[in-house]
Amino acid sequence: MKDFALGSWNKLDAAQLITAASKFESLVKKLGNKLPGADGMFPYTKLREQVTGFKESLPLIEMLKNPAIHERHWKRIMEETGKASGEINLKTMTLGKVFELELQHFEDKVTEICVEAGEEARNEENLQQIEHTWKITNFNIVAVPLKGSDQKGYVLKSPDEIRQTLEDNILVLQSLSANKYVRSIKARVTQWERDVNIISDVIDIWMITQTKWKYLESIFASDDIKMQLPEEAKKFGRTDTAYKKIMESVNHSSNVLHNAVKADGGSRLADLKNISLDLDKCQKSLSNYLETKQMAFPRFYFISNDDLLQILGSSSPQAIQPYLLSLFDNCKKLVFGKGEKQIVGMVSDEGEEYAFEAPVKPDGSVEDWMNKIDDEMKSSLNLITKKAVFNYAKSDRVEWIKGEIGMVAVVGTQIWWTFAVEDVFRLVAAGENKAMKNELAKETKQLNDLIALVREKISNNLRKCVNTLIILDVHARDIVDKFVRDSILVANDFAWESQLRFCWDLKKNDIIIKQCTGNFDYCYEYQGLNGRLCITPLTDRCIMTLTTALTFKLGGAPAGPAGTGKTETVKDLAKGLALRCVVTNCGETLDYVAMGVIFSGLIQTGFWGCFDEFNRINVEVLSVVSA
Repeated sequence: MKDFALGSWNKLDAAQLITAASKFESLVKKLGNKLPGADGMFPYTKLREQVTGFKESLPLIEMLKNPAIHERHWKRIMEETGKASGEINLKTMTLGKVFELELQHFEDKVTEICVEAGEEARNEENLQQIEHTWKITNFNIVAVPLKGSDQKGYVLKSPDEIRQTLEDNILVLQSLSANKYVRSIKARVTQWERDVNIISDVIDIWMITQTKWKYLESIFASDDIKMQLPEEAKKFGRTDTAYKKIMESVNHSSNVLHNAVKADGGSRLADLKNISLDLDKCQKSLSNYLETKQMAFPRFYFISNDDLLQILGSSSPQAIQPYLLSLFDNCKKLVFGKGEKQIVGMVSDEGEEYAFEAPVKPDGSVEDWMNKIDDEMKSSLNLITKKAVFNYAKSDRVEWIKGEIGMVAVVGTQIWWTFAVEDVFRLVAAGENKAMKNELAKETKQLNDLIALVREKISNNLRKCVNTLIILDVHARDIVDKFVRDSILVANDFAWESQLRFCWDLKKNDIIIKQCTGNFDYCYEYQGLNGRLCITPLTDRCIMTLTTALTFKLGGAPAGPAGTGKTETVKDLAKGLALRCVVTNCGETLDYVAMGVIFSGLIQTGFWGCFDEFNRINVEVLSVVSA
């Protein structure tokens, strides 16, 4: 016992102490059995009391030997029990001194302090684990080639694993902060809460900034863009240098905690925010520049900014070619003359080609000569159509169709059909009662001629054109057949006025489309051979409703189940008027900004806008802007 009492507390083995106490207790019992009347002997009673007290204090001794018990806990035990004061030195303290405290009389207090020490140790362990995690957690840096340069840049790969670690650590720190035993490490927990929040904020702004930088870096790498936006290029150059400097330092030392919290005196978050703001300014300047180009040539509103930058960033006129189907209704390619010094025609997606009456030189800004292309398309198609309409009656209809491009053959046929029916009304008024039947027979023959032609071995483009004309001829014949059956003999009858009628107005020297009380211009948007819908009584009613709404400067909203042809009917009407119809799917990604861009384009071009699934229901809204 004396050896244990004088032994150092730090070197004390609680297990040996318990074993020794058990042996002493056994020896005392044996001694009591050997000595008759030992219970009444004072020395034996004293010995037994000491051994019993020693054993009863062992649970407390074992608790106090927990590695979690530090000097601060011993000092608190002294204060709580009132046994001693002054400094506690565990190096010199012995078991005997602990016994002198008689802590078994303060078991509740000692147990409470020991439990608190254990909880503090667990909290300390959790905090140390967090500290160790961030000592070894690094950003994943990847080298990427820079556009227009032999140098390489550095980017962060997706930090999803780091974000997951952050979320886990934040939950642990919140739990620690709410723990009632956190007093001893409260300052460190608070600091780590601040640090992990800073890391989270830095990663968020870093990824946003990196996305902006990658987008703008690829743009301002173009020499043409630098020439067109010299001031913006200089501003981006300064920001680009600052960002690359940060990325080079991260590549040299990629520890997350160092780069997010400790680097540059803890100003990394502020630096990235400033870079992000500078990039936003560059983006704003770039957007303003693109908007000036879009306003100069409004068809640019219907392509993405990235595509527009690809066009503007090239000095070659050929750069426009991949985007023509987005700019025009059905123009896949412009035909360049020798040396690319002039543009002489258009080619449709089906391969049909026509020549401009006056070649356009692609000189100056792209928006300037594209406006000339737009004007020349309409001017050339107007002149081609005028010649075709004039020559229609001078040759066989089938031969005439073979010699004209698809949209001219379609509109020329519709003009002459309108003229023929109205001529019948004049003949009937003059007394020729069989004029309408004769017209029906003539139209039946024309339809049969087209059916015979389509059965012959002809080119694919001619076949597509004839197929479209057959659709229109069947509808035209059915109308005249109805006039014969219902005895429609006057031009002002609603059965005739409700039809879509194409007329060549001699005063205006251009095509006018009439229906009911509405008059519409033919717009000469090149259609190629994109076909037409079969015309049904329902289609007729929809078209009449839409044109009547347009007469009053209103829009239309065909409603019905999905797949019933609402959008296609609107598009087919636009084809008939040779006007572009821009179809927009109103999905979740369509916000007010995108809608504003679309409407800016529609307003400035005069095109129609068809909005599918407007308000998330099967409704198409036709937005018409009066020229």
